[in-house]
Amino acid sequence: MTRLILAALFASALPILALDVSGKVVNKGWAPISDAQICLQASPTTCARSSADGSFHIYSGSVGVSPGDVLAQNVTLDFSRGVFSVTVPASARARAEWFDAKGFRLEPAREMDLSAGRNSLAPPQRGGGHVVFLRLSTAAFTATWKTVLSERREPGSSGTGAQAQNSRTAFVALAKVAIPSALLISKAGYATATYQPAAEKDSNDFVVLAAPGEKVSLLFDGKTLNGWLPSSGKTLGEASGTWTIVNGALHMMGTVRGTLASVEDYGDFRIIFSVRQLPRTAGAAHMPCFLFWGSRPPPNDALGAIQVQPPRGYMWDYRPGKPGNISGARVGTASIDETKWSQCEILARQTAGVMRLACCQQDANGDAPCKGVELIKYTDRTAGHKGPIGLQTHNAGLHDEFKNITMEVDPPSDSMFTVK
Repeated sequence: MTRLILAALFASALPILALDVSGKVVNKGWAPISDAQICLQASPTTCARSSADGSFHIYSGSVGVSPGDVLAQNVTLDFSRGVFSVTVPASARARAEWFDAKGFRLEPAREMDLSAGRNSLAPPQRGGGHVVFLRLSTAAFTATWKTVLSERREPGSSGTGAQAQNSRTAFVALAKVAIPSALLISKAGYATATYQPAAEKDSNDFVVLAAPGEKVSLLFDGKTLNGWLPSSGKTLGEASGTWTIVNGALHMMGTVRGTLASVEDYGDFRIIFSVRQLPRTAGAAHMPCFLFWGSRPPPNDALGAIQVQPPRGYMWDYRPGKPGNISGARVGTASIDETKWSQCEILARQTAGVMRLACCQQDANGDAPCKGVELIKYTDRTAGHKGPIGLQTHNAGLHDEFKNITMEVDPPSDSMFTVK
Protein backbone atom coordinates (compact mmCIF):
# COMPACT_ATOMS: atom_id res chain seq x y z
CA MET A 1 0.00 0.00 0.00
CA THR A 2 1.28 3.43 -0.88
CA ARG A 3 2.54 5.43 2.09
CA LEU A 4 2.41 9.22 2.26
CA ILE A 5 5.05 10.60 4.58
CA LEU A 6 5.64 13.97 6.19
CA ALA A 7 9.24 14.91 6.91
CA ALA A 8 10.62 17.42 9.38
CA LEU A 9 10.02 21.11 8.92
CA PHE A 10 12.48 23.31 7.09
CA ALA A 11 14.77 25.08 9.50
CA SER A 12 16.10 27.94 7.40
CA ALA A 13 14.87 30.70 5.17
CA LEU A 14 13.39 29.53 1.87
CA PRO A 15 14.05 31.60 -1.26
CA ILE A 16 11.35 32.29 -3.82
CA LEU A 17 11.41 34.12 -7.12
CA ALA A 18 11.24 37.90 -7.08
CA LEU A 19 7.96 39.76 -6.87
CA ASP A 20 6.93 40.84 -10.38
CA VAL A 21 3.48 42.45 -10.53
CA SER A 22 1.85 44.74 -13.08
CA GLY A 23 -1.59 46.26 -13.04
CA LYS A 24 -3.64 49.42 -13.14
CA VAL A 25 -4.79 51.91 -10.50
CA VAL A 26 -8.33 53.28 -10.99
CA ASN A 27 -11.04 55.07 -9.03
CA LYS A 28 -14.49 53.59 -8.32
CA GLY A 29 -15.72 54.87 -11.69
CA TRP A 30 -12.83 53.09 -13.43
CA ALA A 31 -11.01 56.29 -14.39
CA PRO A 32 -7.21 55.79 -14.33
CA ILE A 33 -5.23 57.35 -11.47
CA SER A 34 -1.81 58.57 -12.51
CA ASP A 35 1.23 59.19 -10.30
CA ALA A 36 0.01 56.86 -7.55
CA GLN A 37 2.87 55.37 -5.53
CA ILE A 38 3.00 51.58 -5.31
CA CYS A 39 5.41 50.21 -2.68
CA LEU A 40 6.27 46.78 -1.35
CA GLN A 41 4.84 46.69 2.17
CA ALA A 42 7.83 44.83 3.58
CA SER A 43 10.31 47.10 1.79
CA PRO A 44 8.99 50.71 1.63
CA THR A 45 11.92 51.81 -0.54
CA THR A 46 10.91 49.40 -3.32
CA CYS A 47 8.35 51.50 -5.17
CA ALA A 48 6.89 52.31 -8.56
CA ARG A 49 4.48 54.97 -9.84
CA SER A 50 1.43 54.63 -12.04
CA SER A 51 1.58 56.20 -15.49
CA ALA A 52 -0.98 58.45 -17.18
CA ASP A 53 -3.24 55.48 -17.96
CA GLY A 54 -2.98 54.19 -14.38
CA SER A 55 -0.72 51.26 -15.26
CA PHE A 56 2.19 50.18 -13.04
CA HIS A 57 4.88 47.53 -12.89
CA ILE A 58 6.74 46.76 -9.68
CA TYR A 59 9.62 44.32 -9.44
CA SER A 60 11.79 43.33 -6.51
CA GLY A 61 14.65 40.87 -6.51
CA SER A 62 14.83 40.82 -2.71
CA VAL A 63 11.57 39.09 -1.87
CA GLY A 64 12.05 35.97 0.21
CA VAL A 65 10.29 33.79 2.71
CA SER A 66 11.16 32.81 6.26
CA PRO A 67 9.70 30.40 8.82
CA GLY A 68 6.90 31.67 11.02
CA ASP A 69 4.08 34.12 10.51
CA VAL A 70 3.33 36.57 13.31
CA LEU A 71 -0.17 37.13 11.91
CA ALA A 72 -1.09 33.48 12.29
CA GLN A 73 0.75 31.94 15.22
CA ASN A 74 -2.34 29.97 16.28
CA VAL A 75 -2.94 28.56 12.80
CA THR A 76 -1.40 25.17 12.04
CA LEU A 77 -1.34 22.80 9.09
CA ASP A 78 -0.57 19.09 9.14
CA PHE A 79 -0.83 16.20 6.71
CA SER A 80 -1.92 12.61 7.32
CA ARG A 81 -3.33 9.82 5.15
CA GLY A 82 -3.52 11.94 2.05
CA VAL A 83 -5.42 14.83 3.64
CA PHE A 84 -4.29 18.21 4.91
CA SER A 85 -5.80 19.47 8.15
CA VAL A 86 -5.76 23.14 9.05
CA THR A 87 -6.47 24.14 12.65
CA VAL A 88 -7.74 27.64 13.39
CA PRO A 89 -8.74 29.26 16.71
CA ALA A 90 -12.09 30.61 15.47
CA SER A 91 -14.53 30.06 12.62
CA ALA A 92 -13.88 32.19 9.52
CA ARG A 93 -14.50 32.51 5.81
CA ALA A 94 -11.21 31.55 4.12
CA ARG A 95 -9.55 31.48 0.73
CA ALA A 96 -7.08 28.70 -0.13
CA GLU A 97 -4.62 29.19 -2.99
CA TRP A 98 -2.00 26.81 -4.39
CA PHE A 99 1.03 28.19 -6.28
CA ASP A 100 4.06 26.65 -7.92
CA ALA A 101 7.62 27.75 -7.12
CA LYS A 102 7.42 30.48 -9.77
CA GLY A 103 4.34 32.01 -8.18
CA PHE A 104 1.81 30.81 -10.77
CA ARG A 105 -1.51 29.31 -9.73
CA LEU A 106 -1.85 25.54 -9.82
CA GLU A 107 -5.66 25.73 -9.78
CA PRO A 108 -8.43 28.29 -9.13
CA ALA A 109 -8.63 29.65 -5.59
CA ARG A 110 -11.06 27.87 -3.27
CA GLU A 111 -13.47 29.72 -0.98
CA MET A 112 -14.43 27.83 2.19
CA ASP A 113 -15.89 28.20 5.65
CA LEU A 114 -13.50 27.11 8.42
CA SER A 115 -14.81 25.97 11.80
CA ALA A 116 -12.90 26.51 15.04
CA GLY A 117 -10.56 23.55 15.40
CA ARG A 118 -9.48 21.10 12.68
CA ASN A 119 -10.69 21.37 9.08
CA SER A 120 -9.81 19.08 6.17
CA LEU A 121 -8.28 20.59 3.05
CA ALA A 122 -7.83 18.70 -0.21
CA PRO A 123 -4.35 18.79 -1.83
CA PRO A 124 -3.89 20.41 -5.26
CA GLN A 125 -5.04 18.41 -8.27
CA ARG A 126 -1.89 19.22 -10.19
CA GLY A 127 1.49 18.41 -8.78
CA GLY A 128 4.30 15.93 -8.43
CA GLY A 129 8.04 16.30 -8.24
CA HIS A 130 8.19 19.99 -7.33
CA VAL A 131 7.74 22.68 -4.70
CA VAL A 132 4.33 24.27 -4.17
CA PHE A 133 2.99 26.93 -1.82
CA LEU A 134 -0.35 27.03 -0.01
CA ARG A 135 -1.64 30.44 1.02
CA LEU A 136 -4.59 30.49 3.41
CA SER A 137 -6.16 33.87 4.10
CA THR A 138 -9.07 35.23 6.13
CA ALA A 139 -10.03 38.70 7.31
CA ALA A 140 -7.90 38.10 10.43
CA PHE A 141 -4.74 36.44 9.06
CA THR A 142 -2.72 35.24 6.10
CA ALA A 143 -0.59 32.12 6.48
CA THR A 144 1.58 30.47 3.84
CA TRP A 145 3.19 27.03 3.83
CA LYS A 146 5.80 25.54 1.54
CA THR A 147 5.38 21.89 0.54
CA VAL A 148 7.70 19.58 -1.39
CA LEU A 149 5.87 17.08 -3.58
CA SER A 150 7.39 13.87 -4.91
CA GLU A 151 6.13 10.87 -6.87
CA ARG A 152 6.16 7.68 -4.81
CA ARG A 153 5.37 4.23 -6.24
CA GLU A 154 4.65 0.92 -4.62
CA PRO A 155 7.66 -1.43 -4.76
CA GLY A 156 7.86 -3.18 -8.10
CA SER A 157 5.84 -0.57 -9.95
CA SER A 158 7.33 0.48 -13.27
CA GLY A 159 5.17 3.60 -13.37
CA THR A 160 3.43 2.47 -16.54
CA GLY A 161 0.42 0.35 -17.41
CA ALA A 162 -1.89 -1.01 -14.70
CA GLN A 163 0.63 -0.52 -11.90
CA ALA A 164 0.81 3.18 -12.66
CA GLN A 165 -2.39 3.45 -10.63
CA ASN A 166 -0.25 2.84 -7.53
CA SER A 167 1.74 6.01 -8.20
CA ARG A 168 0.78 8.71 -5.69
CA THR A 169 1.95 12.18 -4.82
CA ALA A 170 3.67 12.27 -1.44
CA PHE A 171 4.09 15.40 0.66
CA VAL A 172 7.61 14.95 1.93
CA ALA A 173 8.18 18.30 3.60
CA LEU A 174 6.09 21.11 5.01
CA ALA A 175 6.97 24.49 6.51
CA LYS A 176 5.06 27.61 7.41
CA VAL A 177 6.51 30.66 5.69
CA ALA A 178 5.70 34.30 5.25
CA ILE A 179 5.73 35.91 1.82
CA PRO A 180 5.83 39.72 2.15
CA SER A 181 4.26 40.47 -1.21
CA ALA A 182 1.49 42.89 -0.19
CA LEU A 183 1.57 46.28 -1.90
CA LEU A 184 0.73 49.72 -0.47
CA ILE A 185 -0.86 52.12 -2.98
CA SER A 186 -1.08 55.80 -2.06
CA LYS A 187 -2.02 59.06 -3.73
CA ALA A 188 -2.83 62.50 -2.35
CA GLY A 189 -6.60 62.87 -1.92
CA TYR A 190 -7.19 59.11 -1.63
CA ALA A 191 -7.06 56.64 1.22
CA THR A 192 -4.02 54.36 1.13
CA ALA A 193 -4.93 50.88 -0.10
CA THR A 194 -3.29 47.55 0.72
CA TYR A 195 -3.31 45.05 -2.11
CA GLN A 196 -2.33 41.36 -2.03
CA PRO A 197 -1.37 40.06 -5.49
CA ALA A 198 -2.82 36.67 -6.36
CA ALA A 199 0.67 35.32 -7.03
CA GLU A 200 4.27 36.46 -6.75
CA LYS A 201 4.30 36.88 -10.52
CA ASP A 202 1.03 38.41 -11.65
CA SER A 203 -0.31 40.78 -14.29
CA ASN A 204 -3.44 42.69 -15.26
CA ASP A 205 -4.37 43.35 -11.64
CA PHE A 206 -6.66 46.29 -10.87
CA VAL A 207 -6.42 48.32 -7.67
CA VAL A 208 -9.21 50.73 -6.69
CA LEU A 209 -8.41 53.84 -4.66
CA ALA A 210 -11.22 55.45 -2.70
CA ALA A 211 -11.64 58.83 -1.08
CA PRO A 212 -10.98 58.88 2.69
CA GLY A 213 -13.96 57.40 4.54
CA GLU A 214 -15.36 55.56 1.52
CA LYS A 215 -15.69 51.76 1.53
CA VAL A 216 -14.91 50.84 -2.06
CA SER A 217 -13.68 47.51 -3.42
CA LEU A 218 -13.55 45.43 -6.57
CA LEU A 219 -16.47 43.03 -6.71
CA PHE A 220 -14.92 41.06 -9.59
CA ASP A 221 -11.16 40.51 -9.93
CA GLY A 222 -11.28 39.91 -13.70
CA LYS A 223 -9.89 36.39 -13.32
CA THR A 224 -12.08 34.25 -11.07
CA LEU A 225 -15.63 33.84 -9.74
CA ASN A 226 -14.41 34.53 -6.20
CA GLY A 227 -17.14 36.35 -4.29
CA TRP A 228 -19.95 34.97 -6.49
CA LEU A 229 -22.28 31.95 -6.30
CA PRO A 230 -23.65 30.62 -9.61
CA SER A 231 -27.18 29.29 -9.08
CA SER A 232 -30.09 27.96 -11.13
CA GLY A 233 -32.68 27.54 -8.39
CA LYS A 234 -33.22 28.24 -4.71
CA THR A 235 -29.82 26.92 -3.57
CA LEU A 236 -27.03 29.45 -4.05
CA GLY A 237 -23.86 28.05 -5.62
CA GLU A 238 -25.25 24.80 -7.10
CA ALA A 239 -24.96 25.69 -10.81
CA SER A 240 -21.32 25.38 -11.84
CA GLY A 241 -20.70 25.74 -15.57
CA THR A 242 -23.20 28.56 -16.04
CA TRP A 243 -20.74 31.47 -15.91
CA THR A 244 -17.12 31.78 -16.98
CA ILE A 245 -14.41 34.43 -17.52
CA VAL A 246 -13.73 35.69 -21.07
CA ASN A 247 -11.17 38.45 -21.69
CA GLY A 248 -11.50 39.79 -18.16
CA ALA A 249 -15.32 39.82 -18.17
CA LEU A 250 -17.94 37.70 -16.44
CA HIS A 251 -19.51 35.80 -19.34
CA MET A 252 -23.01 34.34 -19.15
CA MET A 253 -22.92 30.91 -20.82
CA GLY A 254 -26.68 30.82 -21.36
CA THR A 255 -27.06 27.18 -20.38
CA VAL A 256 -29.96 27.63 -17.98
CA ARG A 257 -32.05 30.34 -16.32
CA GLY A 258 -30.47 31.38 -13.04
CA THR A 259 -28.48 33.93 -11.09
CA LEU A 260 -24.87 34.70 -10.28
CA ALA A 261 -25.39 35.85 -6.68
CA SER A 262 -23.01 37.75 -4.43
CA VAL A 263 -21.47 36.02 -1.42
CA GLU A 264 -21.96 39.18 0.63
CA ASP A 265 -25.20 41.08 1.41
CA TYR A 266 -25.78 44.73 0.56
CA GLY A 267 -28.43 47.25 1.65
CA ASP A 268 -27.08 50.76 1.07
CA PHE A 269 -24.63 50.61 -1.83
CA ARG A 270 -23.31 52.14 -5.03
CA ILE A 271 -22.24 49.70 -7.73
CA ILE A 272 -20.58 50.73 -11.01
CA PHE A 273 -20.04 48.24 -13.83
CA SER A 274 -19.73 47.77 -17.58
CA VAL A 275 -22.27 45.57 -19.40
CA ARG A 276 -23.01 44.39 -22.92
CA GLN A 277 -25.20 41.77 -24.59
CA LEU A 278 -23.75 39.36 -27.14
CA PRO A 279 -25.95 37.66 -29.78
CA ARG A 280 -28.22 35.04 -28.24
CA THR A 281 -27.98 31.42 -29.36
CA ALA A 282 -31.50 30.33 -28.36
CA GLY A 283 -34.60 31.45 -26.52
CA ALA A 284 -36.30 34.81 -26.30
CA ALA A 285 -34.56 38.16 -26.43
CA HIS A 286 -34.23 39.96 -23.11
CA MET A 287 -32.23 42.85 -21.70
CA PRO A 288 -29.37 42.24 -19.23
CA CYS A 289 -30.68 41.95 -15.66
CA PHE A 290 -29.31 43.14 -12.32
CA LEU A 291 -30.97 41.94 -9.08
CA PHE A 292 -30.81 43.79 -5.76
CA TRP A 293 -32.26 43.48 -2.25
CA GLY A 294 -32.57 39.70 -2.60
CA SER A 295 -33.19 37.19 0.20
CA ARG A 296 -31.27 34.31 1.76
CA PRO A 297 -32.38 31.62 1.27
CA PRO A 298 -33.96 32.83 -1.96
CA PRO A 299 -37.68 32.04 -2.45
CA ASN A 300 -37.16 31.62 -6.21
CA ASP A 301 -34.44 31.52 -8.88
CA ALA A 302 -34.24 35.33 -8.94
CA LEU A 303 -33.36 35.77 -5.24
CA GLY A 304 -36.87 37.11 -4.56
CA ALA A 305 -35.25 40.41 -5.51
CA ILE A 306 -36.03 43.60 -7.38
CA GLN A 307 -34.77 43.48 -10.98
CA VAL A 308 -33.57 46.38 -13.11
CA GLN A 309 -32.47 45.95 -16.72
CA PRO A 310 -29.45 48.10 -17.59
CA PRO A 311 -28.99 50.08 -19.74
CA ARG A 312 -32.72 50.43 -20.63
CA GLY A 313 -34.14 50.53 -17.10
CA TYR A 314 -37.12 48.16 -17.32
CA MET A 315 -37.97 46.53 -13.97
CA TRP A 316 -39.58 43.48 -12.33
CA ASP A 317 -40.47 42.59 -8.73
CA TYR A 318 -39.66 38.95 -7.87
CA ARG A 319 -40.88 39.11 -4.27
CA PRO A 320 -43.54 36.45 -3.62
CA GLY A 321 -47.01 37.92 -3.92
CA LYS A 322 -45.84 41.10 -5.65
CA PRO A 323 -47.12 42.33 -9.02
CA GLY A 324 -44.13 41.35 -11.16
CA ASN A 325 -43.93 44.01 -13.83
CA ILE A 326 -43.08 47.36 -12.22
CA SER A 327 -41.42 50.57 -13.27
CA GLY A 328 -39.41 53.34 -11.80
CA ALA A 329 -39.92 57.00 -12.57
CA ARG A 330 -38.21 57.90 -15.84
CA VAL A 331 -35.99 60.91 -15.06
CA GLY A 332 -33.84 61.00 -18.18
CA THR A 333 -33.16 59.43 -21.59
CA ALA A 334 -30.02 58.31 -23.40
CA SER A 335 -29.37 56.58 -26.72
CA ILE A 336 -27.47 53.42 -25.75
CA ASP A 337 -26.87 50.26 -27.77
CA GLU A 338 -27.05 47.33 -25.34
CA THR A 339 -25.00 45.14 -27.71
CA LYS A 340 -22.02 47.42 -27.10
CA TRP A 341 -20.31 48.22 -23.81
CA SER A 342 -22.07 50.70 -21.57
CA GLN A 343 -21.18 51.87 -18.07
CA CYS A 344 -23.96 51.86 -15.48
CA GLU A 345 -24.21 53.08 -11.90
CA ILE A 346 -26.80 51.93 -9.38
CA LEU A 347 -27.27 53.80 -6.09
CA ALA A 348 -29.51 52.04 -3.56
CA ARG A 349 -30.84 53.22 -0.18
CA GLN A 350 -32.61 50.45 1.72
CA THR A 351 -34.45 52.52 4.39
CA ALA A 352 -35.99 54.87 1.84
CA GLY A 353 -36.48 52.00 -0.63
CA VAL A 354 -34.87 54.07 -3.38
CA MET A 355 -32.85 52.80 -6.36
CA ARG A 356 -31.39 55.13 -8.98
CA LEU A 357 -29.87 54.05 -12.31
CA ALA A 358 -27.51 56.03 -14.57
CA CYS A 359 -25.87 54.71 -17.77
CA CYS A 360 -23.83 55.86 -20.76
CA GLN A 361 -22.24 54.35 -23.91
CA GLN A 362 -18.57 53.48 -23.53
CA ASP A 363 -15.66 52.97 -25.90
CA ALA A 364 -15.41 49.79 -27.98
CA ASN A 365 -13.39 47.97 -25.30
CA GLY A 366 -15.63 49.00 -22.41
CA ASP A 367 -12.71 50.24 -20.30
CA ALA A 368 -12.90 54.04 -20.52
CA PRO A 369 -15.42 55.71 -18.19
CA CYS A 370 -18.15 57.91 -19.68
CA LYS A 371 -20.44 60.67 -18.42
CA GLY A 372 -23.60 59.00 -17.21
CA VAL A 373 -27.21 60.09 -17.60
CA GLU A 374 -29.60 59.33 -14.76
CA LEU A 375 -32.43 57.28 -16.26
CA ILE A 376 -34.57 55.75 -13.51
CA LYS A 377 -35.57 56.51 -9.92
CA TYR A 378 -37.51 53.70 -8.26
CA THR A 379 -39.12 54.04 -4.82
CA ASP A 380 -40.80 51.38 -2.65
CA ARG A 381 -40.22 51.57 1.11
CA THR A 382 -41.33 47.94 1.51
CA ALA A 383 -38.62 46.65 -0.85
CA GLY A 384 -35.40 47.83 0.78
CA HIS A 385 -33.39 45.48 3.00
CA LYS A 386 -29.91 44.02 3.22
CA GLY A 387 -29.51 41.01 0.96
CA PRO A 388 -27.58 39.50 -1.95
CA ILE A 389 -27.29 41.16 -5.34
CA GLY A 390 -27.13 39.15 -8.54
CA LEU A 391 -26.56 39.06 -12.29
CA GLN A 392 -29.53 37.23 -13.76
CA THR A 393 -29.61 34.87 -16.73
CA HIS A 394 -33.22 35.59 -17.61
CA ASN A 395 -33.50 32.61 -19.94
CA ALA A 396 -31.28 30.05 -21.66
CA GLY A 397 -29.55 31.23 -24.81
CA LEU A 398 -28.61 34.70 -23.53
CA HIS A 399 -24.96 35.76 -23.37
CA ASP A 400 -24.46 38.95 -21.36
CA GLU A 401 -21.10 40.14 -20.08
CA PHE A 402 -20.20 42.25 -17.04
CA LYS A 403 -16.84 43.65 -16.00
CA ASN A 404 -15.07 46.51 -14.19
CA ILE A 405 -17.37 46.05 -11.19
CA THR A 406 -16.73 48.27 -8.17
CA MET A 407 -18.84 48.26 -5.01
CA GLU A 408 -19.16 51.08 -2.50
CA VAL A 409 -20.87 50.11 0.76
CA ASP A 410 -22.79 52.74 2.76
CA PRO A 411 -21.90 55.60 0.37
CA PRO A 412 -21.77 58.92 2.25
CA SER A 413 -23.01 60.90 -0.76
CA ASP A 414 -26.35 60.69 -2.61
CA SER A 415 -24.81 62.17 -5.74
CA MET A 416 -24.53 59.93 -8.81
CA PHE A 417 -20.76 59.61 -9.24
CA THR A 418 -20.73 58.91 -12.98
CA VAL A 419 -23.13 61.76 -13.79
CA LYS A 420 -20.75 64.44 -12.53
